[in-house]
Amino acid sequence: MFQVCAIITDNAPNMLAAMRSTGWTGIGCTAHSLQIAVRKAMQASNTNNVLAKARKIVGHVKHSAANLRELKEVMKQHGEPEESLVSEDCVEL
Repeated sequence: MFQVCAIITDNAPNMLAAMRSTGWTGIGCTAHSLQIAVRKAMQASNTNNVLAKARKIVGHVKHSAANLRELKEVMKQHGEPEESLVSEDCVEL
């Protein structure tokens, strides 16, 4: 059996330099790299405008009982499952 020792860090230059200076094996965090890639892709594609419009629509429907009933009825007619509307900002840019 063998033992693996490594330190997982973000990919910041200071962290990579610290790993080199200590002799430890430094591994970049995959989740952090993915988050950076998604953030850059969203900024490049100007999704902020789309997200703002979606939030506005969700806010309008959530604050109107009549609109919410109508949305649920349309979803039912189209065989869509009834899901709650979420307007929280899940993506930090």
